[in-house]
Amino acid sequence: VVIGAGPAGLAATLTTAHRGLTTLVIEAKDQPGGQPHFLYPDKQIVDIPGFPGGITGEELSARTFRQAVDALVQFRFAEELVTIEETSRIEKDPLKRVVTNKSSYLCRKAILACGLLHYPRRLPILDRLESPRVYYRVPRADDYRGSRVLIVGGGDSALDAALMILGRGGQVDLVVRGQTLAGRADALARVLAAGGLVHTSTEITGAELTDEQIRVSLSNGTHLTVPLVVVQIGFLAGKETFQ
Repeated sequence: VVIGAGPAGLAATLTTAHRGLTTLVIEAKDQPGGQPHFLYPDKQIVDIPGFPGGITGEELSARTFRQAVDALVQFRFAEELVTIEETSRIEKDPLKRVVTNKSSYLCRKAILACGLLHYPRRLPILDRLESPRVYYRVPRADDYRGSRVLIVGGGDSALDAALMILGRGGQVDLVVRGQTLAGRADALARVLAAGGLVHTSTEITGAELTDEQIRVSLSNGTHLTVPLVVVQIGFLAGKETFQ
């Protein structure tokens, strides 16, 4: 039994299934793919072996899932791990019982592939708006094409999001809390060359909804009205399952 249908879990299933081991995947979400699928569906991921030109998170997930299905891997979606118990039954190895919120499964081995970088760090001042126009992933192109977008964060993910938006005819304001950016210098140079504006030593001090826009006040005295905000300020480790 493999816990998690992200890239690591799907890769594990290809290893086990192609060696003749009956393999079942338990996935808490209602579809496979993990972070690449949910956080970077349109982003070209360039550090995946075998794809020198990069591959989007959505395509990577779809391809790997199709491989697993073709290898006769079984899946249980929208099902969450509760615990893993030892049993007294022996079939070559002592069997374990994988207990979920819906059922339980006996297996010889359990592989935990449910991820450590599990969920994005939130920004309370924007969360209070309860708006679908606040994104914690890179939005799909049709959500922002040709629009002015505010991005919060100065790491590689924020710069990559800025380059995607600028490359599709959008405008970008990048808000960075520190004096310098933590992301790659070459990516920052490309953002600036493409017309992106960078506000360093700056934070969001206020935010409100106006019609179908978000009006944001910055600590440097600037006020921006944008159709959407993308927050890329890192991830929090979801360690509860391992603990």
